Amino acid sequence: MKVKTSEISYNYQVGDVCQFKNAEEGHPIVFTTHKVDMYYGIVYYYKFDGVEESIGISYIKKLTFKQDED
Repeated sequence: MKVKTSEISYNYQVGDVCQFKNAEEGHPIVFTTHKVDMYYGIVYYYKFDGVEESIGISYIKKLTFKQDED
């Protein structure tokens, strides 16, 4: 039997705009990462009161933006 380990399917970077899957009170729904540690699978952001927090990447999703075509 072959065993395959799971891999992180997306590599987050500083400056990525992300959204919580389930935001709690005091936390922004959308935030920009200012530190990333992909070795542990966590990103860092600031709460509304300016306190730095971290969250695992399984609890967020990266937002992508389409550019308007003229």
